[in-house]
Amino acid sequence: MATPMHCLIAQRRAEANKQHVRCQKCLEFGHWIYECAGKRKYLRRPSRTGELEKALKQKEKRKTKKERAKSVKSSSRDSSNSLASDSSSESEDSSISSSSEDSDSSSLSSSLSPPQPLSFLRLRLELCQQQHIEQL
Repeated sequence: MATPMHCLIAQRRAEANKQHVRCQKCLEFGHWIYECAGKRKYLRRPSRTGELEKALKQKEKRKTKKERAKSVKSSSRDSSNSLASDSSSESEDSSISSSSEDSDSSSLSSSLSPPQPLSFLRLRLELCQQQHIEQL
């Protein structure tokens, strides 16, 4: 049993709340959907499949980066191990002339202005392998 006073109070509350109400049709504040005279707006949202595909691509990129890093680490370990074994065999063989090694190492250092660790190790490995083949 709403008295006219209760109806008036309810109407004023509804008017006050309109400022914080978003219309579900036109997505604007200030009125209810049944009062709307505007057109329905299309709100673009990313699709779920698009988000999943993007996440899969990022996962694959991370996986390939990890695999590359792992292969680089293993190749650097292998090359450092072979360099260590080559250097020990070179120290045992005293018949190798040091002048040829000095000229090879100076040409190697001049070809690499800022020596990169991996490229330097690879070049050094190739150089040691060539010297080892020449010794045989």
